Amino acid sequence: MATIQRLHVATRYSEAAIHQGVVYLAGQVASDTSLDIQGQTADVLAMIDDLLAQAGSDKNHLLTTTIYLKDLADYAAMN
Repeated sequence: MATIQRLHVATRYSEAAIHQGVVYLAGQVASDTSLDIQGQTADVLAMIDDLLAQAGSDKNHLLTTTIYLKDLADYAAMN
C-alpha cells in the first residue's frame, strides 16, 4: 500500500502532501498581505520553491498551477 507523506501539518490540512512521487501543495497565500502584488507574488513563489525543495522537487516538474487574483487589475503586475 502506498503511503502519503505530509509536510507542515496543521489542524485541517498540510502545506504539502506527497503520494507515489507526486507533490500536492495546498493553496499558498502571501505571508505579508500589505505588500503590493509583485511583493506578494515573490513571497508566494519563494514559499512554493521552499515546499517543493523539502519534497525533493522543483518548479521544473509542475503539472498544473492555478492562480487566483483578488483584482484582475493586478494581472499585468503579477506577471
